[in-house]
Amino acid sequence: MRILLLILFIMSLSIGSKSWTQEELLIPNGTWYGKFIVSGSPHCYGVIEKIIIINNIVRIKGRDNLGLINYKFTFGKNKGGLFKLNHVYPNYEFNYNRVDNTVTLSFNNDGECKGKETFKQK
Repeated sequence: MRILLLILFIMSLSIGSKSWTQEELLIPNGTWYGKFIVSGSPHCYGVIEKIIIINNIVRIKGRDNLGLINYKFTFGKNKGGLFKLNHVYPNYEFNYNRVDNTVTLSFNNDGECKGKETFKQK
């Protein structure tokens, strides 16, 4: 009987902890503003001005040499990867800071494109 109660107790803790970690991945819906001028080689030029997040779907808006930037991904599934900017695909990282309610977008320094910017809600 004690073993059964112990097993049920452990199962209830593990189920609760899974829902807590999923809740931590949620970013509040809204729009974050900033002015991220991507530097590096001439192929990297771009300006990212806002990030829109709805139900953890992140849309990055701006412009580059070819026109408008409209990059989309799901936060939690991919916090980094390849970002299409002009004709190059630099690595990026995207992070949410719950304390400051800010999002940070950065391009890794090992490639052609460089930079980091923190976006804030108005």
